[in-house]
Amino acid sequence: GYTTAMIGKWHLGQVEAFMPWRQGFDYFFGAATSNDDSNFYLYESRGTSYQRLPGPVDQTLLSQQYTQQALQFLDAQRGATQPFFLYFAHSLAHIPLHPHPRFVGSSLRGTYGDAVQELDDSVGQVLAKLAALSLDKNTIVIFTSDNGAWRTMREFGGSNGILREGKLTAFDGGHRVPALVRWPQRISAGQVNEQLATIMDWFVTLAQYGGARVP
Repeated sequence: GYTTAMIGKWHLGQVEAFMPWRQGFDYFFGAATSNDDSNFYLYESRGTSYQRLPGPVDQTLLSQQYTQQALQFLDAQRGATQPFFLYFAHSLAHIPLHPHPRFVGSSLRGTYGDAVQELDDSVGQVLAKLAALSLDKNTIVIFTSDNGAWRTMREFGGSNGILREGKLTAFDGGHRVPALVRWPQRISAGQVNEQLATIMDWFVTLAQYGGARVP
């Protein structure tokens, strides 16, 4: 009963059976691979009808494109009778880093910091849109990452602070990531929970909140 969209990096292979339009998403705009792959293309689908967009991807504009698509999807929910689910997965800050020219030099952390600045701006636009549509109080917003910083990329890879190692390892730096949840109608601000959880745990939790039956 939800209107659904997936914007950004899918990365479960390019076999059609596993693409977003075969997984129940009403709309998809994004890529099926990492942005460092030679076959990096953008796709757009509505229902099960899809197209691969022509031409090479200008990665300096990619995050802006993703954000605009996300905002358009949210705009379409104005006054809608169905609830919605938006899965928004940026290609940033995966290497190679291509921040938009507006963010180049905007941080004290070089190109990686500039990419994080652009990510922050995108999240801010999404939150602002929810507020403008009066949807922010009863919308669950989850912000997290799939892995820790890629330390072997050095200045382009981010930092895991005191945690050992990083992406591609089984140590804490590879797996422990921040997770922020915002749901003003149900969750008081400023809480900190240090219990162990995984992204897979979200599936059952969100399915239950959405009224779906879980096998």
